[in-house]
Amino acid sequence: MAPISKSVNKHTRRLDNISACAAKVLTVLREISGALPLPSDALQESINTIVSIPASAIASKHRELDENGTAIWNLASKARDVITPAHDLVLGQLDVAEKLLERSAVYEKSFQKVLEQNTTQELPSAICRLSGDYYILRLTLAWRQQRLDLAEIWLAKCSPEKRNLEATVVENLADVLFEIGRDQAAKQLYKSAAQWLEKAHIALLTLPPETGSTDASDLRSCIMHCLVRVHLKDQSEGSILRAWEIIHELDGETENRLALSLLKLELLSMDQTAVHDYHEILIQVVRQIHLVNENVRTILHHVHKLRRRSARLAHTVLAELMSERLLTVDNTAWIEKTLITVVWNCSTSTDLVDSTAELEELLDTVAARSHSALGTAATHAAQILLLRRVETNYNHGDYSQADVWCRLALHNLFIGSGAANETAPVRSGQIGPYGVPADSPSAIRTNRTRTDYPIPAVQIGVEVPGHRSG
Repeated sequence: MAPISKSVNKHTRRLDNISACAAKVLTVLREISGALPLPSDALQESINTIVSIPASAIASKHRELDENGTAIWNLASKARDVITPAHDLVLGQLDVAEKLLERSAVYEKSFQKVLEQNTTQELPSAICRLSGDYYILRLTLAWRQQRLDLAEIWLAKCSPEKRNLEATVVENLADVLFEIGRDQAAKQLYKSAAQWLEKAHIALLTLPPETGSTDASDLRSCIMHCLVRVHLKDQSEGSILRAWEIIHELDGETENRLALSLLKLELLSMDQTAVHDYHEILIQVVRQIHLVNENVRTILHHVHKLRRRSARLAHTVLAELMSERLLTVDNTAWIEKTLITVVWNCSTSTDLVDSTAELEELLDTVAARSHSALGTAATHAAQILLLRRVETNYNHGDYSQADVWCRLALHNLFIGSGAANETAPVRSGQIGPYGVPADSPSAIRTNRTRTDYPIPAVQIGVEVPGHRSG
């Protein structure tokens, strides 16, 4: 057995090293401009060392360590860019974090005694803040340890309704609760996610409007948007009602109108009776949204959903998208995809009385304003959809309408697509006068040339007989 004096000297040397590291950390925090790097390796080593030293051996250095620890905490609290990686450092080592918090419990008990003995309405702010931070760290650790039952207990101890917490502490608490909710949502535990997000929302509601920071306002908006998405995933009757309540709450205060409109679209897409509201919000999104591939896909996705309820309203959205947005940026890929959707909608709908006139008007607009000719594949795909309608009219003996659709297939927009499209059905003699096929009705289907444009059957869910995409 080693002599006691050697063991004591060993602990003393370790404590001296820890004190030196603390002094270096203080130097960095006092000159937080970034000129000096935070000694993270030494800090980690000190943390690992101090939890292994018996409490009795720390007594001789207690005052010095306590003063340095308090100074580091106060300075780090002011330097948010330092405290965040420090928290990550500690919480990434769950066993170390647990030991440190167990030792901190001694201080928390002393804080509670002070608070219990305080007979005035105003509690010492430093004690309230440190006590609140302690319970938030306890809550965070329980979550990281997958102990949400324990996290509930720690939350009850730092509830803003029960404690006079500073605004910054409440915001930190709400931030942790928000992360727990997001974590539950990522695990598809939507009911649990909703509960933790609601707790985060309630925590921020305890802040008087004049005390909340800009960050708190942004956090509240993120929490509420996430809550709506979680309720949409849950899809129970109570969840949908709660989602609408949050939407109405956001409606009067949020500055991000587009994000709110997109949330409304998701809710309205689930309500088969809200046709005109769905159309109105979709038009707003078309006018506001930033045009990128994902956003154009989102719009067309909702157009397809709206089309199931009203092909006419879907056409007005497509016309607005094409004429007011896409043709102003002249993105050929977006124009082609939207144009094929327009042709599909007009050629297959039963409630568009003047579908040929409206389609021709839009084709004229695209031909006049687009600076690039349609690609061969897009042209061919559009003509296949139009020929499908020609065949339908012909089979029903409606030769005049077959002729109208045939003329649309010969529109200048398609004819001007270039010599590469010479294999298109309208160029190969598959259509005769008045839309009558050259040989027979089935010839249009069986002799149709192949197209490589991935739309009717693939992109918009319409199966074209005899059509195979490349």
